[in-house]
Amino acid sequence: MRQRQMSQVPDRGVRHVVRRGADRVWTDFRVNELHRGGKEFELMERAMGFAALAMLTVFPLLVVVAAAGAATHHGVAVWVVYGMGLNGSSARAVTQLFSAPTKVLSTTSVFSLVLAAVFGLSFAGSVQGGFERIWGLPGGPWHKIWRQAFWLIVFIAYIYAAATVGAPTRHTPAQTVIRVLVAIVLGLVFFWWGARFLLAGRVSYLAAMPGAVATLAFLAGLRVFSTLVFEPLVVTNAVTYGALGTVLVVQSWLIGVGWVVYGGQLFGRWFHDAWLRSWVDKRRARRSRGEIADKLMDGPYLPQNGMVADELITDAGDLTPAPPPYDTTVAHPARVYNYWLGGKDNFEADREVGEQTKAAYPDIVSGVRAQRAFLASAVRYLVTRAGVRQFLDIGTGLPAADNTHEVAQSLAPESRIVYADNDPMVLAHARALLASTPEGACAYLDADLRDTGKVLRAASGLLDFGQPVAIMLIGILHLIPDADDPAGIVARLVGALPAGSWLAIAHPASDVAPDKVAAMADRYNKRVATSATLRTHAEIEDFFAGTDLLAPGVVQYHQWNPGEPARDAEGEVAAYCGLGRKP
Repeated sequence: MRQRQMSQVPDRGVRHVVRRGADRVWTDFRVNELHRGGKEFELMERAMGFAALAMLTVFPLLVVVAAAGAATHHGVAVWVVYGMGLNGSSARAVTQLFSAPTKVLSTTSVFSLVLAAVFGLSFAGSVQGGFERIWGLPGGPWHKIWRQAFWLIVFIAYIYAAATVGAPTRHTPAQTVIRVLVAIVLGLVFFWWGARFLLAGRVSYLAAMPGAVATLAFLAGLRVFSTLVFEPLVVTNAVTYGALGTVLVVQSWLIGVGWVVYGGQLFGRWFHDAWLRSWVDKRRARRSRGEIADKLMDGPYLPQNGMVADELITDAGDLTPAPPPYDTTVAHPARVYNYWLGGKDNFEADREVGEQTKAAYPDIVSGVRAQRAFLASAVRYLVTRAGVRQFLDIGTGLPAADNTHEVAQSLAPESRIVYADNDPMVLAHARALLASTPEGACAYLDADLRDTGKVLRAASGLLDFGQPVAIMLIGILHLIPDADDPAGIVARLVGALPAGSWLAIAHPASDVAPDKVAAMADRYNKRVATSATLRTHAEIEDFFAGTDLLAPGVVQYHQWNPGEPARDAEGEVAAYCGLGRKP
């Protein structure tokens, strides 16, 4: 028994080492992020939708096109056989599914051909929507449908060319090598160009390349899988169930194709975010920071102070034990907001204003809670779907549940966050905003949003402006009157950021329940030190100039659903929110 126990120790040690090594690969190589991305994208469900749309909308169009230009008398059957890598009896079973080209052409009317083309556009639109979701981009407007039409034409041309090159004809070994190389080049160019074209150039060619390579590699793997699995299945099902069995196998193969198309893009996005962008940005970081610093210093609207970054507070121990005094007899926006949220960091003057505004507009409390929900939802989207790891939260307010760094670092511990506010009471509570993970970093800056130069230069002490940054303007712009040009402030902030950065805004509305909201705003502005300027939907949407709005655009808080149509939610919230990406 003693010997048996001793023999089990090395086994447990080996298992421990293997498990530990697997865990390190899972996290250190960021494979967990790829897995999470696939789950959030619902890859298998998307692949099944791809297969269903391809069979119902694209296949009829391919049958006609193949019949019109078929090099052999089998028409589209040659394309399917080539794509699945079938031979012998399995190839014959697939060939028997389709009519001869002459029969196809003689029975196809112009109307049915146009109808097939229209249905084909729905397939292209589905692929485009999938790619946009993978890259965290807003949906393209309806009038960009010409991109889907052109991509569909090129897609059919690619299939025709690939099938022609790979047609099972006799040729020498040298010709075989040339054909294989041509097929690889055709596939690489199509998937590389196609993704960027459907995304309207919002993804660079460099970013699109890993996805094209991955898609081509996955296609090669699918052909091997087809030879091992689908080829015998076609023969078995054709004998057992006839043509219906063969169709089911072809449909299953199309699910694999959908998995390859979307999976290749997911892998490309992951590789770009986890490795390629990091490598490129490290090479450009020093030059980019220098260029942005020069740009900030040269701006006529910025104070010339190159040492502002020293004002960043990154350690709670650096906080002043006795914060600057603040007047508790006059209500302050941050403290009133804290009262609405049920916090304790407020005084009698703040509570009085909170109650009077609630009396005028009772939904104000649910509105501010919905604003916190939007903040958390936006940060989650930016981290998990957009790959953002840097945040500049301006107009932070008093700490509450789900602060920016708490949400971001719970999903990506390496995230970096800079908070900025000019309220002495917020500074007094900044300790809660500096509780960073060891892998990431948090900092606080005592600064006014209007001093964009100071904010940006100080933030560059922690954030790398050579990589995307998300600016969070949650419940702050309404405290900037029109005379201070809030749109210009936002434009300067966005203008200093690199492409791929994001802008999140939450702002009270003047055109929702206007009578109640106007009464509430009047009571509020008479009793606080900093008055509020409520704005219309159009005015708030103008703040996103220079960015591509993520669907559903600028909507009420409770209607916001990132990357999807607006929720059909009950009731109204007198505030709008949105998320835009700098192209």
